[in-house]
Amino acid sequence: MIEKITQAFILKKTVYKEADYIVSFYTYDFGKVSCIARNAKKSSKRFGGRLELFLNVKIKFKEGIKHIKYLEDCNIVSSYADIMNDLDKYKWGSFILEYIENLSETEQINQDLFALLQKSLEHINEKHNIINMIPRFQYRALMCVGLNPQLKSCFKCGKDVNDIGYLSIRQGGIACVQCGKQSGASIEGFKFVKKFDKNDHKTIMNNIALLTRFTKFHTGKEFKSEKFVMEN
Repeated sequence: MIEKITQAFILKKTVYKEADYIVSFYTYDFGKVSCIARNAKKSSKRFGGRLELFLNVKIKFKEGIKHIKYLEDCNIVSSYADIMNDLDKYKWGSFILEYIENLSETEQINQDLFALLQKSLEHINEKHNIINMIPRFQYRALMCVGLNPQLKSCFKCGKDVNDIGYLSIRQGGIACVQCGKQSGASIEGFKFVKKFDKNDHKTIMNNIALLTRFTKFHTGKEFKSEKFVMEN
């Protein structure tokens, strides 16, 4: 069986049988891959402390039968310790990991998405104004996989939308204020502010909620972290 080596981020870890874990990685060379880490649950020597969230790791895995992959080795390249020690950083970091998990397809290489994940975790680890970057991260992640809503012009009349419009989740685009008010429920009426970085807390949270709802609709996947991050 051929062994493969790549850099990766750990997206999630679930218990498998009595002694193993299934670990979801987002890798630079292979996209999202899931590996069985045999005996990792029972033996601390096997991968001790190297299969936790918010780690940038170098992994070695090999293919088994029926597309099953087995994790052979995992070494830490860098860690984001501040995320683990701060509740606010932890909840938004967890949201970002789940966002990548839900957006990415298995074994579809997307190095732009990998770079965005790395940059976003570094920002959360090092900065304090975390919430300002979340809507921009969401939009760029959607763009990386070709699911981003069209925000430049109104999908009804074609006019440019400068700052504020009405985001239609079903149509996958934005309507200008005039068309949004005229069409009402047919456009769903979700007010959206395009300037991601320079908004008040309420507007930022509204944009995060809308982009999350947009992502859920177009991927068919739920976000377990959504309730946690939207509490405040």
